[in-house]
Amino acid sequence: MWAWIPGRGPKGTPDWRALQPRFDEVVRLIDEQREKADQNRFRSRAASIILVTSTGAIPVLLVVSTKYLDFWLGKVVPAILAALAAATGTVMVMVKPQERWRLHRSYQRKLESESLKYQHRLDPYDVENRDTKLLEKLIRVREEVLAEWVDLMPTSDSLTKLMAGPEVNQK
Repeated sequence: MWAWIPGRGPKGTPDWRALQPRFDEVVRLIDEQREKADQNRFRSRAASIILVTSTGAIPVLLVVSTKYLDFWLGKVVPAILAALAAATGTVMVMVKPQERWRLHRSYQRKLESESLKYQHRLDPYDVENRDTKLLEKLIRVREEVLAEWVDLMPTSDSLTKLMAGPEVNQK
């Protein structure tokens, strides 16, 4: 049965994290998926901002360089920004933060749904061995996350193709 820890949730409602002790693993996995999703959301948004800002600033700098600091604003800074954009784009293709964000957030939601089913003794947790069923489900979810995560990792072949350039990839 559940053991509630008083005062852990919002006023008048118990905190679902206060369920003891078998539920701790669900909470830990949900927190892990949430943290990873948040990290990849930040990476994805930061990379997008860098790409948009750096590529958008290049033509503006070229125009401004016709009046001021023609060497610095017309050549050096645009070259640095273009290199930054190329490096950021390459890292985004290799690391795939948007896809990892989606992966971890979807599994976070799946685990939250399982926790609600468990808490309210809904199917399949409406039986005596519900703790065992929950642990089996957690193990399956972890294995699914790992399998999808491994598919997102760059392979040596994909890195070779990426570094070779588009003309080699079309052959």
